[in-house]
Amino acid sequence: MKIKDDRFNRNYEVDPDTGCWEWQASRTKDGYGQLFHTYYNILKQKEAVCTAAHRYSWRIHYGPIPPKREVGHRCDNPGCVNPDHLWLATHSENIWDSVKKGRWNKSENTGRFKKGVSRPNLWARAFAPEEIRDIRRMKDQGYTIEETRATYPASKTAISWIRNRITYREID
Repeated sequence: MKIKDDRFNRNYEVDPDTGCWEWQASRTKDGYGQLFHTYYNILKQKEAVCTAAHRYSWRIHYGPIPPKREVGHRCDNPGCVNPDHLWLATHSENIWDSVKKGRWNKSENTGRFKKGVSRPNLWARAFAPEEIRDIRRMKDQGYTIEETRATYPASKTAISWIRNRITYREID
């Protein structure tokens, strides 16, 4: 499935064991590949941008990324740019996928999820779709935010935003 983009093609190596196309050029501190390139904006001015390599891979293989969508990794390898290992998701789907696969750890102190040990101050935990629906049902049944927090430990803001469909809008 190689496409004609020499700059992209020369910056990855295929891992024969996993099938991952491992990005060999610049990476972020979290291991995601990054690609610096130029494009012409709507004013026909040339601009230089830095793009996540896996997002660039999606665009050159499948086309534009729809609004409010992220490109996730099925292989859980942030350095992989193999388009067969990538998938489109909302932010909440991507986080929930990470939680299900055990890449987020639950803090014993707060009941919130945090990624690894280097990010202890994540303000809200990730919620499963059924938890979102239950929180909204509790609102409809007259439960207060504090009563909801007794069942689902999270910040007042996180519960309020879920109840009022500010976050997790795509979940009914």
